[in-house]
Amino acid sequence: MDYKEILIISFLVVWLIELYLFGMQRASLLISRTSNIDWKQIGSQILPKWYPITWIFRFAKWGLYVAIFYFLGWKWGICVFLASFILSFVIPIPYQLLYKGIFRKRVFQIKQIDSKAGIFFEEVLRNSGF
Repeated sequence: MDYKEILIISFLVVWLIELYLFGMQRASLLISRTSNIDWKQIGSQILPKWYPITWIFRFAKWGLYVAIFYFLGWKWGICVFLASFILSFVIPIPYQLLYKGIFRKRVFQIKQIDSKAGIFFEEVLRNSGF
């Protein structure tokens, strides 16, 4: 493999991971909206503790955009940027299938610390289909 293929494959891997993590945040927002509760009160609480790792992938994605523009040229850069942007809107994300287990595990952890809060979060997840 040459450096062009490595750049594109690296970008695809980082982009998919970042899309997965973005979907997780969107799912927590959906749960908050379904429950008619402010996101900061519940959505941010059910995200796993490791969720801030998302920032690494966001920076890596933008760094790879810059590398693609620099090493492969502006035409490749624009194509990759537009393709990733459009696909982010088009690809359906099966929220419940991907994130149900993660949210349930986090609620279990919360329940171990505070049983009342855990029961409340379980009810919210159940009412929102998670």
